[in-house]
Amino acid sequence: FHRAIAQSPGWQSASQFQRAAAQSASTEGRACLEATACNSTACLRALPVAQLAGKCFEYLDYSLFLSKVRSKAGLVFAGADGEVLRDGLLHQLCASEAAEGAEVPLLVGGMPHEWRYFEMVAEKPFFRQQVAPNLVDRFLVENLRGYAAAGDGAKWCARRQLLDLYTKATSTCAKCSGFLSNASEVQLAGDLVFTIGAQLSAQAVGGPRYRYLLDVEGGGGILGATHAVDLAYFAREPDTFSIGPSGLDLWGAGIQAEAKARLGKTIREYWASFVHSGVPQSATGPDWKAADRPLGLPLLHLRLDTDDAGPSRMSSEAWFSREAAELVSGIACGRARLSGDLSGRHCQIRLE
Repeated sequence: FHRAIAQSPGWQSASQFQRAAAQSASTEGRACLEATACNSTACLRALPVAQLAGKCFEYLDYSLFLSKVRSKAGLVFAGADGEVLRDGLLHQLCASEAAEGAEVPLLVGGMPHEWRYFEMVAEKPFFRQQVAPNLVDRFLVENLRGYAAAGDGAKWCARRQLLDLYTKATSTCAKCSGFLSNASEVQLAGDLVFTIGAQLSAQAVGGPRYRYLLDVEGGGGILGATHAVDLAYFAREPDTFSIGPSGLDLWGAGIQAEAKARLGKTIREYWASFVHSGVPQSATGPDWKAADRPLGLPLLHLRLDTDDAGPSRMSSEAWFSREAAELVSGIACGRARLSGDLSGRHCQIRLE
């Protein structure tokens, strides 16, 4: 690759990874190899994109992909199994080590309220495990030292310490009132899964990193500035974008059409110039400065130009807050420990 763009990259639960490489090789990837008559990744890379997509369509069709999840067949990834990946998925980002291809310029970012979309989906019984409190608990089991062995009271205490950083989280979207989790839980889950990916990637060792936060909370979509809403801004008329779950208006059809069109044009200029030169530029947006400090800052805060908070601008403010960004990244990178009375409700998460 000469450039890399990552929109809403994030953490994945180890329950989806850490399997033997041989087991992984016999599932989804094997089906793709057989369909293409390939026996190596080199063969796959040599195929025309149309042929690869046609033969391995299960990777592109979300309904087929989810059917494999439901049957628990075909979706196994080797992950950090000690053979394919010898360290955890975040190891090199956290250790300030240059990963392979780190010299490539990177454009990375996401939405401010990513988990609202998944919290809505979690209303369905099959996806109930995605409810925000369950996600937070899995993250802490895997990443916060001392948490897995702690008693229920200490675990409650640790979650409370994190949630106290999100008391200003909002749930103003039209669909939020029906969520199974409260606003603080949903915001924390979004930061654990998505914000941490953009933050760690933007502060990683290597080539220039350009980070953004696309905040279109006032765009009229029923979930506000949540996961997948960014897709509309790559269309000429974002307010008419209609790809998505049946019957759900994630993008705010007919609302602020002109402001959305202007922001979409700016975004497409940034992305296209980055692909061409490795430096994102726009004739209608601010100069985009590369991230050059901890917490992946500064970032370009993209907004509709009708937003009460003002138009798009460069920002050195961490999302959701500096304190939250520091603690979440410390936990994700294994630099935090749960201490105190681990059998009761008196605890403290300490960064080391």
